[in-house]
Formats: sequence, C-alpha cells, structure tokens
Amino acid sequence: MKKILFLLLFTFTFSCSTDIDESKIFLFNNIYFQLENKESFTELTKENTDLYFNLIDNNDLQAPLYKYITGDGYQLFIGLPIATDFNSIKNSISDESIVSGSLDDKSSRYVYLNFNKDKKNITKYLLEIDKNLVYIILTSDTDEKLSVSEIENITKRIIKE
Repeated sequence: MKKILFLLLFTFTFSCSTDIDESKIFLFNNIYFQLENKESFTELTKENTDLYFNLIDNNDLQAPLYKYITGDGYQLFIGLPIATDFNSIKNSISDESIVSGSLDDKSSRYVYLNFNKDKKNITKYLLEIDKNLVYIILTSDTDEKLSVSEIENITKRIIKE
C-alpha cells in the first residue's frame, strides 16, 4: 500500500504542468507584459521603490510598485494603481507633449509621455484595460531616448490572451 501511495504521489508531482513562461509578466485578467530578451526581474528593494515613487511626482497617487525590471541601460517599473481612475492620473502627468490613444479595442486607452530630467530620459505610460490600470515608467541611464521606450514598442508588449 505504501508503494502504491508513493508511486501515485510521485506520478502526480511530476505530471503537473510546470510550464511557466518567464518572458511574460502577468498583470490581471489574462493581460500580460512581454519582456525583451535582455530584460530581467530584479528584487524589489527600498532603493528601487523609492526611485519609482520619486518618478511618479504625485504624492496622492496610490500605485504600488508591482515589478522592477532592468534592461541594457534602463530600468522599467510597473505599478498597479488603486483607488483612482485613468483621468485623475492623466491630469497629474498632464503636459503639452502627452500622447493619448487606445489599443485595438474600445475597452482600453493609454497616455504616453517622454521627457528628459536630471540627465535621464524618462517615459511614462498609463494604460487602462477594462477599467484596470497599469502605470509603466521607464528611465534610461542617459538623456537619449531608447527604442524600447518608443510608444509603439511599449504598446505592442501588452498582450491579451
């Protein structure tokens, strides 16, 4: 009997699917963020969390840092805003160079802003999908705009499954 239980437990353990796609970050409701080849997750620390909140420039915004990703010469922060709405955040990052748009369907919209500050290039991307918000901030190590921060490159990395 013990051998049968052991055999069943062994079979069950190794037959479970362990296919975890580490190239995608689960956000919510079958929405994912696709990672680039040279990007990797980095542990959330007080230092990178403080940097993220300094980049938000809005002390009232509740957007906890969800993931911190490092790439070749840049850092990418993904926050999931709560207790707020799209227009409130949009108004807080309002700028004459802001770009607004929507993804392929009518249930999503975004705002995009790219600027230089303190010898760094900063991109802010706010996305609303089905009333859920994602706030992406990308900061490079130089004041040059990187291709990874182009609006088309960020938008195509949002995957609906």
